Amino acid sequence: QDLSWWKKEIAELNSKKKSDEMYERLLGFVSLACYSYSGSALQQNNLAAAEKILAIYQLADPGNKDCENFLVELNRRKAGN
Repeated sequence: QDLSWWKKEIAELNSKKKSDEMYERLLGFVSLACYSYSGSALQQNNLAAAEKILAIYQLADPGNKDCENFLVELNRRKAGN
């Protein structure tokens, strides 16, 4: 799905997580999946995929240090260093 769809879905999960911990677990799953897929995309040097996945990762788990590290690596590669 595109990023606007993810923004809507993650906002909905965040609004519901206070009343039902299942939504917190779903956000955790999205975060874990993004960790796995973004790491794989970076290993394969698929920067377009990594960029999209990391945008979703930031929405699902803001402030996550692994996500921040992947973003640093992505930006380093995009700059050609």
